[in-house]
Amino acid sequence: MVLLSRLSTYLVPLIYFLVALSWLIHSNWVYYGSGFVIILLAISIFSITRQAGDVKVFLYEMIYPLLTQVIGLSFLVFLPKNYLFVIMIIFFAIMLYLILNEAFDRHHPFLGKTFDFNTNLQMVLIVALVFFMSVIGYNFVLYLNWALWFVSLVMIILIALLLLRLQGYKHKMDYIFVDIAVIILTMEVFYILYYLPVDLYLKGLIVAANLFILFKYIINKQFHKITKQYEFKEKT
Repeated sequence: MVLLSRLSTYLVPLIYFLVALSWLIHSNWVYYGSGFVIILLAISIFSITRQAGDVKVFLYEMIYPLLTQVIGLSFLVFLPKNYLFVIMIIFFAIMLYLILNEAFDRHHPFLGKTFDFNTNLQMVLIVALVFFMSVIGYNFVLYLNWALWFVSLVMIILIALLLLRLQGYKHKMDYIFVDIAVIILTMEVFYILYYLPVDLYLKGLIVAANLFILFKYIINKQFHKITKQYEFKEKT
């Protein structure tokens, strides 16, 4: 099972890359392929966390890879099929690999020194995902005629999940007021920018920059102890 878990950290990102790349050949393939990747992700996370024997741990570990896959493929919908499209596929595939690799190392520390996916690196991932979410949200409202309130509700749920994954499900109630403040301030910026005649990518960048500032001056002070959850030592 350990070998299967390790193999999945390489196999799932590769299949994700091929599925996203299939968009250039036949657009319908990506939808069926996405479902297949989600199944593989669930199998991979289950094989990694099976020793913990806790459903909460499984769901907790699914947050990062699942949102990375879904947000990545949703973002690709609005990209022209050129070199930038391929670059973004590679970016999301690498992020998926890093997330799965870190989860494997954390649940199998006896194999030696592991990659430290600490709070700072998680912060970068969350800020990047919020950027992509914002751009997707603006596109859905403007070009697909989705209701603004519905897109906002989805974003609130996704940001809440990312914050939960950052701080750890065992500490979820310790930082609830910080989480609420971060979500409110992020969505406030999202709403204000929606009514301004600014490029969508610039809007997404401003929303992500706002979140980064919140992390830098608020969350880092509250969550600095959580980094120790992701620190690993060499096998003695």
